[in-house]
Amino acid sequence: MLIARRVVIFAGLWLFFEVVISLLATCDQVAEHASQRGGSEQAQKHCSALTGPILASGWAFLYWLGHILEGYGEAVIAVFTIVLAFATGLLWKATRDLVRGSEQTAERQLRAYLYPSEGKIIEVNGVNGPGVTIKFKNYGQTPAHDVSFVWAIGYGPYPIDWSVISEPKDMVKPQYPVPPQRESKAIPNYLMRRLSPDQMVRLDAGTSAIYVIGEIKYRDVFGVSRISKVRLYRIGPINLAESDGLDFWPDGNEAT
Repeated sequence: MLIARRVVIFAGLWLFFEVVISLLATCDQVAEHASQRGGSEQAQKHCSALTGPILASGWAFLYWLGHILEGYGEAVIAVFTIVLAFATGLLWKATRDLVRGSEQTAERQLRAYLYPSEGKIIEVNGVNGPGVTIKFKNYGQTPAHDVSFVWAIGYGPYPIDWSVISEPKDMVKPQYPVPPQRESKAIPNYLMRRLSPDQMVRLDAGTSAIYVIGEIKYRDVFGVSRISKVRLYRIGPINLAESDGLDFWPDGNEAT
C-alpha cells in the first residue's frame, strides 16, 4: 500500500511538472528560437517534439529546457521549489502514518487483555442466598498493572432489564499485577439474602434469573487505562451437580 501510494505521488508530481512547463513555454516561443538557428523546418521539428502530455525525447527536452531557463529561469526554480516542498510534506505524512500504524499494531499485539475466564454458582440459596465466584484472566502478552475489580450479584425478572440495575462502585484492589496468560483467584460474592419460596419457583421456571454485573479496571504496559465490563446470568432450574456455570449476556460485555 505504501509503495503504491508513493508511485501515485511521483506520477502526479511528474504530470504536474509537465503541465506547468507546457504553460510556460508555447510552441511559438520554441519555434522562434529554433528558426533563428536552423530555419522554419527545424523549428517545426522541435516544436512537434515537445507536444503531447509526455516529453517524447530526452534531447528535445534538454533543448527545450535550455530555452525555458533562458527566459523563465526564476519562475521555473520557484515552481520546482514549491513542488519539492509539497512532495516533502507528502513523504513526511506517509512516514508518520507508517510509524503510527506500526506502534498501534505493536500495542494491540503486546498489551494486556483482562476478561472473565470463569463464572460459577457456588450456592443456589444458602445461608447468604445465591453465591457466585468469578475468575478473570490476562489474555495478553504483557502484565496488567493497577488491577481493580468489582462484582455485584442480583436477582430479578427474566429477560433482564439492565437499564434499571445500578453498576457497583466499591472496587477491590489486589496488591499484585496479573501476568500474561495467568488467571486470578476465584472471587466469591453473595446476594446476602435468601430467596423466598416464590422466588425460587420463578427461578426454576425461567421467569427470573440470578445475574452478575461488574467491571475490571487496569493499566497496560503502555500506560493506558483499560476497562472490561461484564454481564453474566443464569436461569433455572439450577442443578449444581450437573452445571454450575454462568452465561454471558448477549450484549453489554465490552472491553477497551
